Amino acid sequence: ESISQWLDRQGASGWLRKLIEVAYTTEMGLECDEQSALNLLTFIDPGTEAFRIFGESDERFHVRGGNDRIVTALGTKLGDAIETGAVLESIAQSANGSYRLGFRRDAAAFEVKASRVVLALPFTTLRRVRMDVEMPAVKRRAINELGYGTNAKLMIGFNERIWRTRHASSASSFSDLPLQTTWETSRMQAGSAGVLTNFVGGKHGVEIGEGSAKVQADKAARELDVIFPGLSAAREGMQQARMHWPTHPWTLGSYACYRPGQWTTLRGAPGEAVGNLHFAGEHCALDNQGFMEGGVESGEWVAEAIVGKHVAASATRQG
Repeated sequence: ESISQWLDRQGASGWLRKLIEVAYTTEMGLECDEQSALNLLTFIDPGTEAFRIFGESDERFHVRGGNDRIVTALGTKLGDAIETGAVLESIAQSANGSYRLGFRRDAAAFEVKASRVVLALPFTTLRRVRMDVEMPAVKRRAINELGYGTNAKLMIGFNERIWRTRHASSASSFSDLPLQTTWETSRMQAGSAGVLTNFVGGKHGVEIGEGSAKVQADKAARELDVIFPGLSAAREGMQQARMHWPTHPWTLGSYACYRPGQWTTLRGAPGEAVGNLHFAGEHCALDNQGFMEGGVESGEWVAEAIVGKHVAASATRQG
């Protein structure tokens, strides 16, 4: 059952229904008639003391200089152990259980042999990899069919934080306008200029990738004039940035979003190992699917599993 079908059964209508639909289209990434009702029912706070549309969700913290500093620092520690610029094209399992991985770098193809493999890439891109490996039907189905959101972000610069100076607002908004959702990215930062993030999903997440980032940012600013009059005039001379995950070649989608029926048929399968072929990423997480923390969560599982197998194998050899 989809979120839309569930809301129909509850008789939900009016502004409250529109709010829920916009919130979950942007938060989960697909239109509400394309995603499981359990995405809503397991995430929203069921308490009646206060209305918390995303339950205990807490995303207050950032890393100074950008969240990618964490990955960059880890990569620096590993040094030459990381090879970049190579595309995985195939995986085949040998008779002895080891794996042969086919890569391509520019026009050159090469092969890597490994006894254990961790696939930490989204299933949207794994679907392009030729996999000659026996695996359970549910695992194959998860790889081929798991839903993914079509979220995108526009970071829009303004020479004045009009939402604060003129409208006493934090700029956190849900709207039935095409812009869907906004929040301020420049909170607690010095200076008079500011940045609003426009976060979208569903059909609009795809559409916002059309044309230039400036065209889309100016369009969103004009829509924001309805909420914060005078805001579009503060765009003069300011920059913008766009992240369009649906068309990015290494993501082809934002993050996993269970479609109707997938909670009960696929959940858990993405993270299950197949022999010594392991899987990691937010799509494999159970508690933090859709978040960076989900990548960490699943990565820790995989690391523990591999270390455990290595210790067991060493003990067997020594015994």
